[in-house]
Amino acid sequence: MPIVQQCLDLVLDFKMILHCSNHEHGTLGIDYSQKEYLHELQEQAEAMSNDPTEVIVKRRKIMDSRKPIIQRVLRAAVPA
Repeated sequence: MPIVQQCLDLVLDFKMILHCSNHEHGTLGIDYSQKEYLHELQEQAEAMSNDPTEVIVKRRKIMDSRKPIIQRVLRAAVPA
């Protein structure tokens, strides 16, 4: 985990790992079936925590295997 190691080397206060959402057309290629593999990586990252750097994983959205629901708000152009 190079990014976590870099944070430790720089003696940061914390490193937070968040989810990445796909967009409505799914072209980012997020593979939601890999959540078990991701869980192992998340635990490894957290285990790298030391004093003073804490590695924090925000799991709720990462482990959500459902595809994101995207709602689009369309507004009609209003003449000025």
